[in-house]
Amino acid sequence: MNKRKEYVARKNLELDKLKSELEEFKLKAAGTSGALRAKLDEQVRELRKLREEAGERLERVLEASEHAWEEMKDDVEHTWKAIRHSVNYFKSHFNERDDSARK
Repeated sequence: MNKRKEYVARKNLELDKLKSELEEFKLKAAGTSGALRAKLDEQVRELRKLREEAGERLERVLEASEHAWEEMKDDVEHTWKAIRHSVNYFKSHFNERDDSARK
């Protein structure tokens, strides 16, 4: 397998993991109400949007010329950083909620 296909395969595995995390987040958000619920639902929508964008970028990587795909990696990595940041932000809401419930 060439480097590009290996890269895309690795990123697709990360997208699959993100899909599972989104399902967990959706369930956790369903257990809330009011303003928190609205905020968490919005974050889930945003994460889904980022996931879709990442998938589209990976498709473009596969379709790109041999030279162009190397340059596209930075774009893909930028998207992944945004996704991970959003996931960590989302998780922090539940950590704060769990911490305040324990007090």
